[in-house]
Amino acid sequence: MGTDTEFGRPDFWPVRPIQATVGWSRPGAARRYGDRHDVRYADQERSTRNVQLSTFNGVSERAVGGRDMGTDTKFRVFNRNKQAGLDRSRGNGHADRAMLDKPVLFDSLTRQLPEAIDLLRQMVEINSWTENRAGVNKLGDLTAEVFAQLGFKSEKVPSENPAWGDHLVLIRNGSSSANVAMVSHLDTVFPPDEEELNNFRWQIEGDRIYGPGTHDIKGGTVMMWLVLRTIRELMPGVFDRLGWRLFLNSSEETTSHDFGRVCRHRFDKNTIAALVFESEGRRGEVRRLVVARKGRATWRVTVTGRGAHAGGRHPQGANAIVELGLVVQRISSFTDYSRDLTFNVGLIRGGGGLNRVPHLAVAEGELRAFRADVFEEAKLALLALGGPGEVRSPADGFPCNIDIEFLSETAPWPRNPATDALLEVWRRAATKLGIEVEGEERGGLSDGNLLWRAVPTIDGLGPHGENDHCSERSPDGSKVPEYVEISSFVPKAALNVLAIGFLAGQSGGLAETTV
Repeated sequence: MGTDTEFGRPDFWPVRPIQATVGWSRPGAARRYGDRHDVRYADQERSTRNVQLSTFNGVSERAVGGRDMGTDTKFRVFNRNKQAGLDRSRGNGHADRAMLDKPVLFDSLTRQLPEAIDLLRQMVEINSWTENRAGVNKLGDLTAEVFAQLGFKSEKVPSENPAWGDHLVLIRNGSSSANVAMVSHLDTVFPPDEEELNNFRWQIEGDRIYGPGTHDIKGGTVMMWLVLRTIRELMPGVFDRLGWRLFLNSSEETTSHDFGRVCRHRFDKNTIAALVFESEGRRGEVRRLVVARKGRATWRVTVTGRGAHAGGRHPQGANAIVELGLVVQRISSFTDYSRDLTFNVGLIRGGGGLNRVPHLAVAEGELRAFRADVFEEAKLALLALGGPGEVRSPADGFPCNIDIEFLSETAPWPRNPATDALLEVWRRAATKLGIEVEGEERGGLSDGNLLWRAVPTIDGLGPHGENDHCSERSPDGSKVPEYVEISSFVPKAALNVLAIGFLAGQSGGLAETTV
């Protein structure tokens, strides 16, 4: 099953409902999941011929025309519907037969939204700045407690840095070996004193909820909870058959690479996908899911010169700050927007007094790129600046020396076929819901950078908001702190629920997709 395969509807979505189209009803029909919409359901018999396929749900399918199932395979499932009850108590792992139409799905999510928003409030009111170990662990405890109600067992994994909180792993095994990973994080960038200084707290204004982590990423964790709860309600067969593996990083804002190992060691050959719940992007009304992210390398430039008295022995000195000024201009010139390559000089320090020719100066910064080759070329270009500098002592020609070192590195997550296959699943679900979705290559990092090589990965599955990492608010509105939009939860949750349903029906194909 390759990445170009076109599928028919999964088992939980019959081609034709027993009742009329959405919005019609049959007198006397049983009401399910609320009092405004009927649930349509059907058993399915398949009219098939030739090549038999094995599906996730244990139901045989056959390819139309008996073609070999290569990467360009197209097949459709033909159904003859017969009415049957929706037996929610069965635990045999067969796919749900409920017609998961848009009104039913949106009704369920809308009904659960107040509880989801209250859960978000509880999370936001816990300060979980990366360096607040107690706060991060407190949020982890709350998260574990909430998901325990859905049958998840928790495991705390100590961070590689003992000053940080514990990573949280939540597991719910299914009746099959197939499993889906969901990823979020516990920490934020806001220290308690910054929140207090800027009065940055939970605050609802119209459709916006302001507060630390509302957008990045506590809203995403709540989205995970809302999606799973809805799958359990409307697609119990999918919920029980799939295994679920939830991973919450305690220190994502510091790019903790040990979290990647925590996840990868718990993936296996049956892990269908890693779904990352960072916030969605927007282009007008189009929802943007993340399909690639830049890699990032942080660096330090240290310039050593020769100190001297600024008045009496100025010619003896080799000014390290002047040399560093030349170096950082060259570094900045490496930025090439046509190649999506950026260098940023973020910190400079040096000198020891105004009456001294400075003997030491240091700059730190980062570089980012989407493509691995561009990333590597940029690193080499930076290293090439090392060695003797241009600034020398006028007295004897003593040169400044430039030393360059890399402090950390996170490789790019480039556009790749496995992620694009997942994007097509979400696009298919979006079409069913009458919304538009597109892929976005995003400059910021996420845990997806650490996972995409291990399993097919897609990001941006959280709600929509803006101004992440900002706590300031100005009277004129030129500064607005981080917020999430309440109205973005239900449509995005519906999209995720439906797409995961498609994944359940196609897991064989996507599980075999490799990079």
